[in-house]
Amino acid sequence: MVKLLVTTLGFDEKFAIRAAFSMGLSSKDKVLIITAPLTYQTERALISLKEFFLNSLKVSEFRVLEINPLDFFHSIVKIINILSNLKADEIVVNLSGGMRAIILETFLALLALNKKVSFEIELENFSGKLSFTSNIIKALYSRKKLNLLRYIGNDWITVSSVIKRVSPLMSKSTIYYKLKKLEEMGLIEVKGLKRRKVRLSSLGRLIVEINKLMM
Repeated sequence: MVKLLVTTLGFDEKFAIRAAFSMGLSSKDKVLIITAPLTYQTERALISLKEFFLNSLKVSEFRVLEINPLDFFHSIVKIINILSNLKADEIVVNLSGGMRAIILETFLALLALNKKVSFEIELENFSGKLSFTSNIIKALYSRKKLNLLRYIGNDWITVSSVIKRVSPLMSKSTIYYKLKKLEEMGLIEVKGLKRRKVRLSSLGRLIVEINKLMM
């Protein structure tokens, strides 16, 4: 499995280094550093990161992308383009360093990818780390997925019962496809072979509750 670490860079390289150790990066993995046009401070941080990733970890690929934080849409497109050429089985994005505009542009670019992405942000006082996946964001803004999650509920229910409830809104084949996607996203749990049953996972319940608050 090839891992890709994407990290935003400001004046301090420690966030990227801690993320690398947390991921357990090895020589087959890849790193993408996203930063604003280099200043003296960011260049020093970048030199340290090159030494660490190329000489110590010996990652297979190390790239640096400089973007103009004021050129919002072009910056997002540049990030998407470079990510499209970096093939990986797992993508982890550390948004702890760098300008807020760079962090926002990186976040939106990663959401635009049709892939599961794990995000992490260290708290300013270094007391902990916030972690979440792109599945949460995508599910919150997918009306069909939300409707299906509401129909499923917290208790085990047969797939045939779900189809009876939802069939006026979606075709049978669409329901099967959506259920498979929800399972892959970790939003539902599935059991049984002949008489399959589903229920919301803890993440699925969280999505439904957050959506209630947004309504």
